[in-house]
Amino acid sequence: MGMSPVMAGFATNDLQSKSSPERIAAAAKEFEAVLIEQMLKEAHASSGFGEEQDQASATLREIADQQFARLIAGQGGLGVTKVLLQSLKKESA
Repeated sequence: MGMSPVMAGFATNDLQSKSSPERIAAAAKEFEAVLIEQMLKEAHASSGFGEEQDQASATLREIADQQFARLIAGQGGLGVTKVLLQSLKKESA
């Protein structure tokens, strides 16, 4: 199994050619995006909405969830990135 498209997008856009603090922030943002994506998947699964989807619809929903998760994380998300960065800052001080 390969890298999630959410993580691959952040890896190519945010992690290359950045300094260490910027790379850490981008990795924290990636982590939050993956968490949000998993929450969206679980919400869809537990709601029972669209259980009888065809493969194309399921793929489209997966892509939409990935992009939505990335957008949410990029705009500050649920605050996980901020908490992680604050924790790492305390550890390094």
